[in-house]
Amino acid sequence: MSGEFTITLTRDEYIAAFWLYLRRRWLWKRLVLTTLAVAALYFALIVGLESWDWGFEAAQLPSHMLTALVYTSIVVAALLAISRFSVPYRVGRLFDQLGIAGRATRFDFDDGGLRSANREATTNYDWNRFRVRNEDDRFVLLFLAEGAFIVIPKQQVAPEVLGQLDQTLAAANVPLR
Repeated sequence: MSGEFTITLTRDEYIAAFWLYLRRRWLWKRLVLTTLAVAALYFALIVGLESWDWGFEAAQLPSHMLTALVYTSIVVAALLAISRFSVPYRVGRLFDQLGIAGRATRFDFDDGGLRSANREATTNYDWNRFRVRNEDDRFVLLFLAEGAFIVIPKQQVAPEVLGQLDQTLAAANVPLR
């Protein structure tokens, strides 16, 4: 299969694609596991400090567990709130610094790989360079490395070309996650 398409990323698309990347990286399962690990650390710290000062009392363990969960909830809520506002700001700044706005990029693909070209550079990628791909209803992300990916907005690509790209990626054994 082969095909070609041209895209021009907007700032909002770039930020939305980055959120897709973060959802892939920080699945809810990871968030829950991290939260439990932080709660266990708080619990161990509270029990350790209390035991050091006043001696170990098993009757206090439920109270210490509740305190650890409250502290953990506060920390997790604060981090999620900070992320909600800081990620779009930081990613938007990155978009501006990279000078992506208004830069049309043409992509060609075939069984040998993917080629991209814009006013600044031409790049050739063999399919084996892509570790994984991820997609939702708006984007296809092709990962070269953790945090380094190519964004393809689906609305800017003809459906038949997206189908050809999907078939080519599957034939090249680029896993979908």
